Amino acid sequence: MLSVVMDHCSKRWLVGIQQTQVYNFIFLSQMPIFMFVAGYFFYNNYIKEYSIYQICKKIINYFKSFLIPFFSFVIISTVINLDFKNFITNIVNAVLIPEKSLWFLWALMWIEIMMLLAFFISKKLFREVLKGFWKVCTSIAVYGCLLIPILGMYLKWPLYFETKLIIYYSIFFVVGLLFRVLSSQFKGLCDKRVIVMILLTSFIIVGIIMYNHPRILFENESIINMISRIIGSIAAIFLVWSIATLVSKKQSVVKLSKCGAYSLELYYMHSVLLCLPIFSNYLRFNSSITNVLAYLTLYCAVIAISFLLILILKKSKVLNIILFGKN
Repeated sequence: MLSVVMDHCSKRWLVGIQQTQVYNFIFLSQMPIFMFVAGYFFYNNYIKEYSIYQICKKIINYFKSFLIPFFSFVIISTVINLDFKNFITNIVNAVLIPEKSLWFLWALMWIEIMMLLAFFISKKLFREVLKGFWKVCTSIAVYGCLLIPILGMYLKWPLYFETKLIIYYSIFFVVGLLFRVLSSQFKGLCDKRVIVMILLTSFIIVGIIMYNHPRILFENESIINMISRIIGSIAAIFLVWSIATLVSKKQSVVKLSKCGAYSLELYYMHSVLLCLPIFSNYLRFNSSITNVLAYLTLYCAVIAISFLLILILKKSKVLNIILFGKN
């Protein structure tokens, strides 16, 4: 999530950052890693048995936990921009074009709901037929079938409902889910030598992709380019995973990792801060050392202020529910 904040800040304040290899790596890694982690932990839902009633209750909870912050952010940004005459329009537009709000919540909500249904359906159909890894694969196959209507919506209304992002980021969600299954069955994946091999291999793949696609963000979305983007993102995921695994036992890393529990809140609060005039687009830095240092200072300030506001707001149960959809 820190890289997501860096992405949003750099696009506003560093002129030409999107033309650099630094941004190339941020683009390849940030949201794919987020979806990978979401898929990794979503496996906890697979090992549980749900009744139809429990499935419905869980889906309702998904709507609450994802849509409350999704819509509350639209309302807050409307108030900050004093755009009251377009209040209803902004809310409707957030649904039609979720990129105008916290689009990743919209995409992740539908991904998790469909995967939950895929788990339930596959368990009912193949309970006595398949076991272990192959049973998870059938769930993923069912999930692929559930994506067909989403694909149909994309083909008919490509500019609406962020269906393209739901389909695209489903790939990394599924990779995270599969990796969780494989790592639980093959303990050798956590061997230090294997991790180093993964690190070196993924580093080489990321390097090749970035060298051949120095402006991957601006390339047309042809099949070849999309495959390259997906391969580069998966390699970037495992590059970051291998590094994180190797340093995970350090005490400072363990303490920092606890901040991951506030990923949603950090995304929310820094997005609100960037709506404020003081952080608006007129702060345009170039790539000189002085301006880069100024950028890093502001970047750290945004993170610090975001966490300070989170700690204050967390003390109010009402605000915690209204803003973040959490009890």
